Amino acid sequence: MIRIPGDEKEIKGSLRFNYMIPVPEECIERLVIKDVEDEKYRLLLNKEYQFCMDNAERIQKKANKIYEMVITNRKQKLTDNSCSFSILEQGYQEYVENVLK
Repeated sequence: MIRIPGDEKEIKGSLRFNYMIPVPEECIERLVIKDVEDEKYRLLLNKEYQFCMDNAERIQKKANKIYEMVITNRKQKLTDNSCSFSILEQGYQEYVENVLK
């Protein structure tokens, strides 16, 4: 959960690690927050971004932990409610080799 203590509505969003997908850098389109016209949405994006930057190391560790747990099927319930990382990684490799090269 992305929580911003002191805000009227503390929970701003969530990070769903069990739905991670690999994406080639060439396919990522950057969002320029300052160019977002809707002021309320722009403020929300800034708060979420700041949370992620302030917690980057913790987020990365959690993502790695969930990835390992799913790949090794350590918790069946987690695996059942997650993307198949190995299939997604195989598709990623095929896309990179056949489309991007």
